[in-house]
Formats: sequence, C-alpha cells, structure tokens
Amino acid sequence: MNENRDLNPGTVMLIEIVGAVFCLLGLGWIYSGKGVIGIILLISYWILLFVEVFIIIPLAGVVTLGLGLVFYFFIPIQNIIVGAISGLIVKGNME
Repeated sequence: MNENRDLNPGTVMLIEIVGAVFCLLGLGWIYSGKGVIGIILLISYWILLFVEVFIIIPLAGVVTLGLGLVFYFFIPIQNIIVGAISGLIVKGNME
C-alpha cells in the first residue's frame, strides 16, 4: 500500500534505476517512503559489489587474466539489470 499517493511510480522507478547505475541501489525505495527496505538494499548491494571487486574477480584473474578483466566490464551491466528489476518491483508496490 502506498503511503505517498502524490508520488509518480514512474519517477520512483527511474530514480531506482539511475541510482543503481551509480551503485546506489535502494534510492527509489527510500524516495517512495520505504526507507528501511531502501537502506537494506543499499548496504547489501555495496557488500555484494565489494565481494565481487575484491574477492571474486581477483580470484578469476588468477585463473585466467582475461576472465578477470571481462568480469569488471559486467559490473555496469549488472547494475542496470538489478536496478531495472528493483525499479519494477518498487513501481509495482506503489500502484
């Protein structure tokens, strides 16, 4: 149920997607009035990115240098996909 009926669900979805592109997943949730969910998403996504960048990708680079470098290019794509999914969910929760 939406506590803020004057917010546009499309705007909230856009904020979530753009925020995720810049590694700030959860901004749309916070803007929509669901701050606890937004902060949990924000912190958990930072933890995921930390593990990817400093543990998983370097280990893949030890196995093969090319594979480790390729994974770095997938992070922006991952941000867009995760942001779009989260944006659709927050939009659906507002309607």
